Amino acid sequence: MVPEGEAFSATTENVDAEFVTIAGPQLVVPVHHGFCEGDQVMETLKRMATVVDGQNVDDPAYTNMAPTFDGVAFQAASDLVLKGREQPNGYTEPVLHGRRLEAKGH
Repeated sequence: MVPEGEAFSATTENVDAEFVTIAGPQLVVPVHHGFCEGDQVMETLKRMATVVDGQNVDDPAYTNMAPTFDGVAFQAASDLVLKGREQPNGYTEPVLHGRRLEAKGH
């Protein structure tokens, strides 16, 4: 990864609410421009998944992502980052909808 640069701020208007609440789309640009590599992102996603698993330890309906990282939820998270530029207008819905159908066995 490249060294951290100077602090900056930015303002936006009319930003899709999904974009600002889901981390995946926010990582698409740094990956695309080479600030980090896909394998670095995958290792980070795996660390994040372990944390999310811990946060949901008391939820009987939750399915862990670790240690295999091959489930639908983890695949959806990685698709949002690594395939984000392929999505129409950067929307997350095609990825999420497709993975939801997969989770339901369709």
